[in-house]
Amino acid sequence: MTMALTEVSNPLTDTVLDRDDRPSIRAIEGHVVASEARAPQLAGTRAGWPMRLAYLAGDVLAIAAAIAVCSLTANLARGFAWSAVPLVEVKLFALLTLGLVAVAATGRTYAPIPPRPVRQFRGWVLGSLAVCGSLMAVAWLLGGASPVACLALAVATVLAIVLASFNRAVCRMRFGRSFWWGTRIIVVGGDALATEVLANLQREPQWGLRPVGYVRESAPYDGAAAPEGCLGAINRLHDVAAELNVDRALVTAASFDSDELAELLACARGQIQHWIILPSLERFPSMWLEECEAARLPALAVSNRLASEPSRRIKRTFDVFVTLCCGLLALPLLAAIALVVRITSAGPVFYGQERIGYRGRRFKAWKFRTMVENADEVLAKCLAENPALAQEWYDNQKLKRDPRVTWIGRWMRVVSLDELPQIWNVLIGDMSLVGPRPIVTNEIEKYADRYDYYVQVLPGITGLWQVSGRNNTTYAERVDLDAYYVLNWSVWLDLYILASTVKVVVLGEGAY
Repeated sequence: MTMALTEVSNPLTDTVLDRDDRPSIRAIEGHVVASEARAPQLAGTRAGWPMRLAYLAGDVLAIAAAIAVCSLTANLARGFAWSAVPLVEVKLFALLTLGLVAVAATGRTYAPIPPRPVRQFRGWVLGSLAVCGSLMAVAWLLGGASPVACLALAVATVLAIVLASFNRAVCRMRFGRSFWWGTRIIVVGGDALATEVLANLQREPQWGLRPVGYVRESAPYDGAAAPEGCLGAINRLHDVAAELNVDRALVTAASFDSDELAELLACARGQIQHWIILPSLERFPSMWLEECEAARLPALAVSNRLASEPSRRIKRTFDVFVTLCCGLLALPLLAAIALVVRITSAGPVFYGQERIGYRGRRFKAWKFRTMVENADEVLAKCLAENPALAQEWYDNQKLKRDPRVTWIGRWMRVVSLDELPQIWNVLIGDMSLVGPRPIVTNEIEKYADRYDYYVQVLPGITGLWQVSGRNNTTYAERVDLDAYYVLNWSVWLDLYILASTVKVVVLGEGAY
């Protein structure tokens, strides 16, 4: 489930807004829970300081490494590798370090609940370049830095951006499931929605939210066992938060109306200092939500950036430019792969299959052939003889151990080299570098109402599915990821996916 989170921090009072038409939350404070909920397995800390310090240490090391490399390179350019760095450069690099750390801090990288990587990446890149540009402008105006020093400063900034982004990803991968990682939080809401949110958060602890359990709208019936993860009724929120050392709560807003939310804030009696409101906006864009105010009430500003024609032109220009640059560099590799495919198995070098593109238009997507020449017959025979394989094919439209794939084809799939010919599809406008995975006609029914999202964009060579688990995800998750991409598109999301694709290809994550 895609979650759009809005965090608010307010001083609380003990005032309860009573209502005539339903019992208030305080009306159930005397209700005794018949059976104690299971003791939660605590993870994370109250304010997430270990996680925050890990991010800070990684950034400082990345910046220091970038500066060290650029200082040495600048000295080599001057002809004296091991001499002392000029004092002006030392000052510039010191200011650059402070500026970059400040950019990361103002972008909430070191916050108890950091922003998601795409939003964080945008602020990090723009802020870092602004700091570098400002330092270079001041140095030029004061006449205190040579062209070599300014060039070293620019290169150090770019290198720091790359290294720090990589370090943050490594931190999430290496420590994301450690018991000390993240910030503790209590989920508040009705059983069905609260347990769904709880499960989603527990599945992705690397993003920094570590739920200790949930409190429900009312206590269980007398004699009934508490559901797994349930910490009791809402009237126990204050006590539970104090016992588990938690000062943040995530409220599933669909479970409450405005009066109930007001009562909820009051009944916590100050123990919960930070509230995250989870509105019912599953089918709305969430990545670029902005809080605002309308009619003196809190509101959210929502926009679908891909729906505007200028955004489409930007995406298309980006596709053509990057594809031309990378395609020319990849020509020797393409020729080598074509030769290997030709000499290792019978059949054509390239394979084209009809796929569905923008606005439902059919086109032929090109790949290097990775299967035997009579692949359709081999597949039909295997599915007829093996019901388990037939079910796997029906569920995912893929097989982990596909009997049709050649030995060289299996290797190409692991490193995704079989899809390189699709750069031609990008150049002629059938595909994009980034977008939903191109589907065939019999997959339309699996997309159901999400198909309308799919046909709003060009399918991509890579996409959110490929960097979010790839073949290890279920088909339903793949469909959700495609819809999420369309709703939340930006140039920054495309850049993030392209960068993540490099990591996925190198590590071979989820490939078969």
